[in-house]
Amino acid sequence: MDSITNNGRFIQLMVGTSQGNVAAGETIYYLADGTPRDFRIYYNPEGGNGNGQLTFELDGTSMSTVNLTSAHRAEGASLNAFGVFNKQN
Repeated sequence: MDSITNNGRFIQLMVGTSQGNVAAGETIYYLADGTPRDFRIYYNPEGGNGNGQLTFELDGTSMSTVNLTSAHRAEGASLNAFGVFNKQN
């Protein structure tokens, strides 16, 4: 998730499934100064106590990790959306 605040932008790594299983990482704040940013999301199927783990990296620095649960693992995955979403109310 990506949004803007009075203090800059924030990003939060989130995973949600059609069955309502949700996991979220730490919120990361940064100044939006127009500089291009490099982001990556890595998946480690063995991480998170064997249930899987996602790691968000910004400009080459690991910023946030989400450990998937056994419910996520049992549900499996069929991806229909991926990327940065601007969360607006």
